[in-house]
Amino acid sequence: MLRELAASGMTTVMWDVESPDWARPGADVIVRDVVTGCADGSVVLLHDGGGDRAQTVEAVPRILESLLGDGYRVAPLDRFVPSAGRTAAAPRPSR
Repeated sequence: MLRELAASGMTTVMWDVESPDWARPGADVIVRDVVTGCADGSVVLLHDGGGDRAQTVEAVPRILESLLGDGYRVAPLDRFVPSAGRTAAAPRPSR
């Protein structure tokens, strides 16, 4: 799969901090796990599908506030990996 993606001009990027937000553990747990897992250069994975994402949405501003307060800078991935903003196909809208 990685070879096929590369042959198609796609760049594979992995993450090193994954939130348990998919299990809906509460915003406090999501914030704690992301903030304590971050280090310089971290890529954070949060989930935006699979049902009610209210806890994730609630956690994001708190995560950003905490990380910025700790001196981190937050930037879109395509600033560091120029091809990261490209996708092979746009996701189909859910009905």
